[in-house]
Amino acid sequence: AQLWQLAQRTTTLPLGRGAFTLATTSTLLTEAIMVPKLVLAGRLPAQQNATVDLDPNIRNIQELRSWPEFHNAVAAGLRLTPLQGKVSRTWITYNKPGVPNVTHAGLLLALGLHGNLRVLTISDIYKYFSQVHYFTWCHVDSSVYV
Repeated sequence: AQLWQLAQRTTTLPLGRGAFTLATTSTLLTEAIMVPKLVLAGRLPAQQNATVDLDPNIRNIQELRSWPEFHNAVAAGLRLTPLQGKVSRTWITYNKPGVPNVTHAGLLLALGLHGNLRVLTISDIYKYFSQVHYFTWCHVDSSVYV
């Protein structure tokens, strides 16, 4: 029960981190964006620092992780200084994973809020829309026109 409460607290931390670190980090356009991991496991110091994970049978862990991982990626993307005129469509597609995921959808929203998705062509946007991934589809649609 205590691990469950700490996990819920941990899932809300990216929202504050996104506001606190807004536009504070520069990046090289030759590097991939690094998104910190959300760790929902705990350690038991009394048992030689044994790692304890949340029991997936008690709660739906994937449901718990989806939105926090999305917001974690948005916070990581908003941490970047606005790279107006420096972001190319090649760099955006370089950061695209092979399989659509929640983390990449969050990064796309952050790039869209900074106005960086304007460099994408219609065919790039079509490729994102043709993916059957709810988070990517909804957030590319809303952030392309920012």
